[in-house]
Amino acid sequence: MSEATESKHQLLHILNKYKIVLIIAVPVIIAVTIGITLILSSSENKSREAWNKLWEASRNQALAIQSDSKEKDKVLTRAINEFNYVINDIASAKVSPWAMFKLGGTYFASEKYDKAIETYSLFLKKNRNHYLAPFVRQTMGYSYEQTGQLKSAIEQFEEIDEEILLVQKNLDLGRCYEKMGDQKKAKDAYNTVLELEDSDNNWIRLAQHRLDALN
Repeated sequence: MSEATESKHQLLHILNKYKIVLIIAVPVIIAVTIGITLILSSSENKSREAWNKLWEASRNQALAIQSDSKEKDKVLTRAINEFNYVINDIASAKVSPWAMFKLGGTYFASEKYDKAIETYSLFLKKNRNHYLAPFVRQTMGYSYEQTGQLKSAIEQFEEIDEEILLVQKNLDLGRCYEKMGDQKKAKDAYNTVLELEDSDNNWIRLAQHRLDALN
């Protein structure tokens, strides 16, 4: 099993345990579990430079979360510039998908939803089978939802087949169908959450709450 594959499995275990689906949290965890491993193992100067730049930008992205509003915008802009540098100037085939993924998340955090959609669309065009694709579709769906494009959001959520995202996927679908006024499909999505989860937790309670509200 390759280092990247092992790291992916570690990431999925962490996400499954803690149900982490936040836009910023996912890239930070990925950077820890995979990026650091590949920085240390890469023998190519270009790849090493790209991973180091990616890690630096990821740190700025994480710092932005803890900053006040004015400082946050400055730090996020710095991260955006650094991710774009990795993608366009270093152009490492190994690192570019990660940089595009994190760039999209930074645009989302900056409320630049159209730019996030543009970045994620390019990611899927170039890296459709990359194991980050389900996470890209998830945040792309959120970006469409934020801009009122609910049908496009649903299309992205429907494409997600990563097991650990299925519960969140159906909560997202239910929410979008509710916004569209389609109560039947919303209920179907929330009932799927109840079927997927085998113990009482926040996801179960949220789905049941929405079902009660719709009945």
